[in-house]
Amino acid sequence: MVILMGRSLGVKEQVMMQDVLDSSNSEELLKLIIDIVQYTLLIEFVGAMLLTMGFYSEDFEIGQALYYGFYHSISAFCNSGLALFNNNLEDFKFNPLIHGTIAVLIVLGGLGFSVMQEIYDAVKSKKSFINFSLHSKIVIVTTTLLIAFGTTYLFFGEFLHAFSDYSLWGKFQVSLFQSITTRTAGFNTVNLADLHPHSVYMMIIL
Repeated sequence: MVILMGRSLGVKEQVMMQDVLDSSNSEELLKLIIDIVQYTLLIEFVGAMLLTMGFYSEDFEIGQALYYGFYHSISAFCNSGLALFNNNLEDFKFNPLIHGTIAVLIVLGGLGFSVMQEIYDAVKSKKSFINFSLHSKIVIVTTTLLIAFGTTYLFFGEFLHAFSDYSLWGKFQVSLFQSITTRTAGFNTVNLADLHPHSVYMMIIL
């Protein structure tokens, strides 16, 4: 925020930011902060546009669709999980453009900038996953395993219960979204009161 306002960081703030962002000097720190801001704005803007299209397809007026799109994009990427609807996102459980975009934003926000940067560089240079830093390996593997576990648990645990009226594809969509959002945000596409107690306990653990 200080940089966006055109002000410079004080010595204390520079030392603190260098420590947090693992940067060795002020020039590298400034470049890193600018990159983080650019990445954040770009990802949230793309997410907002996709969500706007999703809400527009749900018969919202274009102005409402834009407002909901930008709000929920920022909310998802920042992992706040705050929705503007009384029943959260339950009305959009079968709209992949909405819940899919929000799920991706949650994951990207949860991975963090350094991991996203390394993934981006790896894609450009075709670097193998084995050459990733230890930090990125731990974050990516842990995130993937927890999402997979939560999705599988909810899919089979609620197959004949809360998700009994859904198609197989519907069950998978809801299970995947709830697994992702349980760990990092607070969105929901199903009424959590309908879930088995063991599913709720599993979600608390995640």
